[in-house]
Order: sequence, then structure tokens, then C-alpha cells
Amino acid sequence: MGVDLSDINDSLFKLSDKLSNDLAKQRNLCIVKEPSFSIEEHIKCFTTCINTYKPFSCLKHANWALLLAKKKSDTGLIGYCQSLRGLAYYLLEQYQSSAICFGFALKHLKKEDLTKWQVQLDSMLTIVHEQQNQDTSSLIPDECPNIPELEAAKIEGDEEFLNMSLKAPEGQIEKNEEKLSNRIRYDWSQTSFSLNIDIYAKKVKDEDVSLLMEKNTLKIEIKLEDGSIFSLVLDPLYEEIVPEKSSFKLFSSKVEITLIKKVSEIKWEALVKSPANNSVNVYAKDSNHSSASGNTKNKAKDWDSLAKLADLEEDEPTGEAALANLFQNLYKNADDDTRRAMMKSYTESNGTALSTNWKDVKSKTFETKPPQGMEPKKF
Repeated sequence: MGVDLSDINDSLFKLSDKLSNDLAKQRNLCIVKEPSFSIEEHIKCFTTCINTYKPFSCLKHANWALLLAKKKSDTGLIGYCQSLRGLAYYLLEQYQSSAICFGFALKHLKKEDLTKWQVQLDSMLTIVHEQQNQDTSSLIPDECPNIPELEAAKIEGDEEFLNMSLKAPEGQIEKNEEKLSNRIRYDWSQTSFSLNIDIYAKKVKDEDVSLLMEKNTLKIEIKLEDGSIFSLVLDPLYEEIVPEKSSFKLFSSKVEITLIKKVSEIKWEALVKSPANNSVNVYAKDSNHSSASGNTKNKAKDWDSLAKLADLEEDEPTGEAALANLFQNLYKNADDDTRRAMMKSYTESNGTALSTNWKDVKSKTFETKPPQGMEPKKF
């Protein structure tokens, strides 16, 4: 089923545009009595709500789209709508429901569509599994369970199905606000000759930073206000740098690192050659992890002690597990703008692109770029 989104009237989004970012207010506005849009319009509204980070509204539009898809008995579209519901539940941190929806998406997709979606949905299931810390395969039954959330038999007047789980868990809003105040994130950008990494940590002093830059490696540790340590290790870097020309600066709200490319005009597709080589950690202030005092641009830390500590840990994941782990870590430690950028780029590109820069993403439309030998298909 083709979805032509270009002719949809802007007036269709008045409801979603009026929705507040406050989750409690969204919950009240989400409850509707009947679907007023077509499937295509609900999917478009879902994308709009993703971009403005309104998870309750995302769930509402995904539910209505699924209901209409069931009326049409379109198996492929049912699977697609289930994947949208899975994304909405993930944003709401309702990971068990998210896993069920992604599982049913895989069960309902047609064979020709399954190849395109298999990697993306498996990756999301892996992410949900990490968040839920349990075997999500047990959450994917062979038949639809007889619960309001996924009851397939009810089509007419099923308000309970359409408006289910719109109530945020007790304390969830306060929990999210607390996370924002303690979150450390980083992003990066590049020019033809340099790479800039911004680590958003406030009130960092020079003596609180330990930095090592080599031609293939960047390692930095930052002692935070509460005594914990933020650690970022990029090894090996995507391309070689010139350490003696690279630098860093301290600002009131961030640490800015400028890496000079050894070969100009080469566009870096990532910070490291493989997602598994990207390591971000925050050590508790009472942990045994020790940090050398002071800082210079090329001053080495006692990385041998860190290596011994790493030997005690499990091996880093590889392949799709590593990609899912990277997505999870980035999303978990991101602010609202970064999350919007990630979800917009990931959703619009059908999982083939991921960006964290909202200023660049908000006015950009991402195209699906499947692996070589595959062709994208529209629903």
C-alpha cells in the first residue's frame, strides 16, 4: 500500500500541534472517540508527534492506524502499524508492551517486507531486552493474548483498545525530569579539515579533565560535580588525526574538543570504525576507579589500570547487538532535542540513518537508503 504524504493538508495536524509537551496534559488530550483521519494521515501525525517528542500522541495515532489496518485486513500494514506502536511504547518506557508490539510486527509483515524490517525490528527488540533486562522472546506469544492492549477480535467501538495504557506510570514524569537534570551527553560535527566533539558537562575545571589524544585514539575522563567520572573512549578513530594540532576548550556548560584530520576532505561517517569501539561510562564517586589529577592536551592517564578493569568485564557486543547497544546508550543519555533528532532520522529513513543534531535534522527529510542489493518499499 503506497502512502503519499505530500498532499496531506496542514490542518490535519492542528490537534497534535496543540498538544503540550507535558505528559500529563497529553494523556488527557489523547483520548478520542472515533478515528477522524485515514491510515496515511494517522501515520503522518505519528511522525509529527515523534519529531516534537509527544509519545502519548504517537501511541494514539499508531492505535488508530492499526485499527483501520485491521478493518482493511492488510497484513503488511498491520505489521507496520505494530512497529509504530512499539516505538511509542519505547518512548513511554513501557518496554514489555514495546517488545510485544515489535514481536507482532515481525509476525505480520509480508515476506517481501520482512527482509527490510528484520534488522531494524530485531535491533529494537535487542534494545528493549537490554532495558527490560529479561528474555523478551517470552513476551511474544504465538497467538494474540486476550488482553485489551492486543485483542484483535474487537474492531467496532473498541475504545478500551484505542485508549489503553495512556496513563503514565506513577512517578514517571518526575523520574524523567530527574534524569534530565543529571544527564551527560555528547555530540559531534565536522568540517573538511576538523572534527568537533562537544561534551555537555557544566562547571568543569581544567584539573578535572584527563585527556589523551593519539593518531588513532581519543580518551577523555571528566570528574563531575558529584564526584563521579564521565569516561569517553574512541579507539580506533574512524580516520587518523594530528594530535599536536588538536585541542580542547572548557566552557561553562561543555567541554569542546577539536580534532584535526590528518587527511582533509574525507567525510567521517562515524567517530570510530565500529560501534563496538565506542565506550561511554560514568563511574560512581565511591568506585575503585582512580583518576589522575591535572590535565594537558596529550597527557596520558594510567590506562593500564583501566585495561585491567576492562579485562574483568564481559566482551563488547558485536554486529547488530553492538549497533543496538550504541543506539540504547545514545538515547538513554540524550536530552530531548537529541532524542527528537534520533527518532526523526531513524523513523523517516526506515532505520537506515541516525543523527543526533536537532538543528540539522529538524528541517531535513531523510530518505531510505537500504543496503546494496535491496530496494525500499512504501506501505
